[in-house]
Amino acid sequence: MAVAKPKYIPEPREWSDAQVAARLNMSLTYFHDHRAELVAAGMPDRDALLAGRTDSKALELWLDGRSGIGLATNDDEAAALRALRGRRAS
Repeated sequence: MAVAKPKYIPEPREWSDAQVAARLNMSLTYFHDHRAELVAAGMPDRDALLAGRTDSKALELWLDGRSGIGLATNDDEAAALRALRGRRAS
């Protein structure tokens, strides 16, 4: 008897507000109350083309930049960090 192959379910790259709040170790209420401050500090905002979800990789890059870890190990990462901070990548 053949065993069914497990179905691959990828980790979603786009996160809901609840997932972003959990990643930031915040309650959803606190996250909603302080979203404008977080976005003003450079946190990536929701993307309308992603059904109002946040790109998890952009969020991780923002967190890395805020903590100073993993800064610019290559040109692509440096450009991404500049873009997240609102500076033009050169």
